[in-house]
Amino acid sequence: MKKKIFRLLIWALGLFLLLIIAFAAVLYANRDRIQSVVLTEANKLLDVPVDVEDIDVSLRKFPYASLKFTNVYCRGAQASEQDTLLYAKEMYFEFDLWNAISDDLSIRQISLSDGTLHILRPTNGKPNYEIWKKDTSSSSSSVFTLEQVNFKNFKALQTEGSANLVTRGHISSLTLKGTFTPKKFSITNEGELKIHSLSYNDSTYISQLNARPYFTLSGNLDSSEQSLSITNGVLKLDNQNISFSTSIVEEKTTIKASLSNGNLKELQALAKQQSWYSHPTITITGRGSVDFTGIFETNQKPHLNVAFSTKDALLTGIQKSSISKVNSRGVYTLKNNRDHLHISKFSAEGKTGKISGTLDINDLTQPGIILNLKSDLDISEWLIFVPIDTITEASGKAIVDLHFENKFKSLTNIKPEELKRAKASGKLGLENISFAFKGADKKIENLNGNLAFAGNDLRVNSFSFKTGQSDIFLEGTFANVLNFIYFKDQRLRIDTRVRSKELNMEDFLLGTSKSKNEDDDYDVSFVKNLDLDLDLKVDKFHFENFDATGIQGQLQVKGGVIKGKDILLNANDGSYNGQFTIDTRNPQMYTLAASLNGKSIDIHKLFESFKNFGQTVIASDNLYGTANLSVQYLSKMAPSLEIDISTIEMTSNLEIQNGNLKNFDPLLALSDFASIDELRDVHFAKLENNISIRNSQIIIPKMNISSNVLDMGIEGSHGFDNTIDYSIRLKLSDVLFNSRKKKRKQSEFDSHLTVVEGDDDPNIYIKMTGSVDDPSITLDRKNISKSINQDLKDQKQELKQIFQKEEPETKEDNSGIQFDLFGEEDDEDGK
Repeated sequence: MKKKIFRLLIWALGLFLLLIIAFAAVLYANRDRIQSVVLTEANKLLDVPVDVEDIDVSLRKFPYASLKFTNVYCRGAQASEQDTLLYAKEMYFEFDLWNAISDDLSIRQISLSDGTLHILRPTNGKPNYEIWKKDTSSSSSSVFTLEQVNFKNFKALQTEGSANLVTRGHISSLTLKGTFTPKKFSITNEGELKIHSLSYNDSTYISQLNARPYFTLSGNLDSSEQSLSITNGVLKLDNQNISFSTSIVEEKTTIKASLSNGNLKELQALAKQQSWYSHPTITITGRGSVDFTGIFETNQKPHLNVAFSTKDALLTGIQKSSISKVNSRGVYTLKNNRDHLHISKFSAEGKTGKISGTLDINDLTQPGIILNLKSDLDISEWLIFVPIDTITEASGKAIVDLHFENKFKSLTNIKPEELKRAKASGKLGLENISFAFKGADKKIENLNGNLAFAGNDLRVNSFSFKTGQSDIFLEGTFANVLNFIYFKDQRLRIDTRVRSKELNMEDFLLGTSKSKNEDDDYDVSFVKNLDLDLDLKVDKFHFENFDATGIQGQLQVKGGVIKGKDILLNANDGSYNGQFTIDTRNPQMYTLAASLNGKSIDIHKLFESFKNFGQTVIASDNLYGTANLSVQYLSKMAPSLEIDISTIEMTSNLEIQNGNLKNFDPLLALSDFASIDELRDVHFAKLENNISIRNSQIIIPKMNISSNVLDMGIEGSHGFDNTIDYSIRLKLSDVLFNSRKKKRKQSEFDSHLTVVEGDDDPNIYIKMTGSVDDPSITLDRKNISKSINQDLKDQKQELKQIFQKEEPETKEDNSGIQFDLFGEEDDEDGK
């Protein structure tokens, strides 16, 4: 049985091949006649020449036979030699095989491949596709009875001169079916193509977009008012089905398109891919509809109308913030080169609140804007519209009732003076808001406020919050707010009153590090765009090592200069009053100037609070006592607020009572004259002097120090690098007694001996130079000479008074008396 079936198949295949060969032979035998018939009929229909490189018959389109044209070219109607309406590498005129042996040849289908198609409708003149003769009565209707035309792998270009609309693309496949006649036609289309670009007025609106069109193309070219229309069109863009229709009557083109119940997420992706619109943080899901109507006429401005709506959509922003049930309705119109956007409805719901509003933008090129907005959304949901990605953990309500109205010359180039003219009114309420900044260890908590909009200004009726250990309450006016927010170089003007129970500056100035360390920098560069007039009262203040209470004063900022005036505070167990100025106008190096008066100040705590004023000469651990002081200070400091100690210039009037010097290196260097243990802790009842700082040196004018160890006089300088140049005056009795006491052994009579010192004890002068770590101590010959000469004069005057006798004057010896009191001047160690 299987053998019989196999034999039958062999016979059928052989018969089929025999028929093919027979048809091929017949077709080849009649090729001249078929070619002649087709060319004759084509010449009767065509009004423009068509160039063909080669013509032959083919069975490639089996079961149809075909006449194959190779390298077909037609430049189109009213075209120059360089123009192209159609080029096809291969063009097949298809007919039934039986027509090859009969006289009744009927071309029912044409297939074109690997070519170029350019459809041109110029502003003046007829379209290039009108290549048919007006009088086709001589043509036989029996040859071209077209039912279908196929395009494959074609470059396509369409130019609408009157509408200034240009479309470029690639046709992968396109099938046209219907009635093909030169004058009246109705053709259905189905295809797959890619739009490389669609441009209007030299602006590209669509690029690299895959599309699958279905439509009916109808035309009437046999009347005085010629027309061309596309109806029942469906354009499949990705997964969106867009209905469309087109009508072309003489010089007027009307395009309509609509998308019903479209996928908003896919439309947003399409809008981003086509650069129509893209938002960096907002994602929209849900359904929406769009209806478009465009009218384009020669020598007329286009007329556009776009109506749009959404229903129960979902908006999602940064940090997964979202609002649901987003319903909107609006329309955009363009007529006579003026456009208008009207959003008549916008509403949405958050977790605990709602938002609604309307928007009118009249003339987008020079827009006039009217916005009405009401909302009581959670602050985290506001991050959808104001995406501040440095804010985290946001909660609380923002209650907004806003009306905004203004006219701009351009939305892409808003000018500061335009915002100054803005008409803004309404209220902003803040309820229990809290948030954190990324990377920071502090949160803003319990933020509450009652604010009112007044044009470009913001009136703060009350505003308070806590952060870290600090609490702030303020009220006042913030002027030029909108310009300050939108423009870099605009100034914010603040006139306000600030109160705080506790203010820790580290809560506000600390950078983004998780914890404070010595390398943290502070930044006050923001003041360059700030004009501030602030009345301040703080019960408790902390900044690094400095703590104060009862602070009050005026703080002013203008032109990058920070001024503190009439400042009063209690700190370091005493009280201060003064003023300061920080000039930040030089972005590389700031200038700090201050005037400070202090009363009953714990000098140890003062040095500790201000980190020893940036020097290491004398530290808080070296100095104790109660001080009254008056200081004038000037220095440079970096934008990080680090003081450049080489620029410090200071003059001070200093009085220290019940003072104590501990482990002060210059005193320890006097161990030849007193016990080292005694010198480690030197007490004095009172010290007064006008100490100054300049050129990185502390300048100490002549002063007397009476202490529990030594009575001395001292003057000189001490550098910030610990280089010293002191001249020290000691009582001779102190030096001799302390020197002997150090060298001899204890005696059984020591407890019964008393050292008697008179006011007229002679002085010994020494010079201390070098460094604190390795000081050089020598006799101060110059001061010794002056002291002895003065003593001789004093003694002579005393003798005169005793004996009442005149003595001849002696000439003053100005040569100076120089001697080594202890015979140690030339010791190797210089002591």
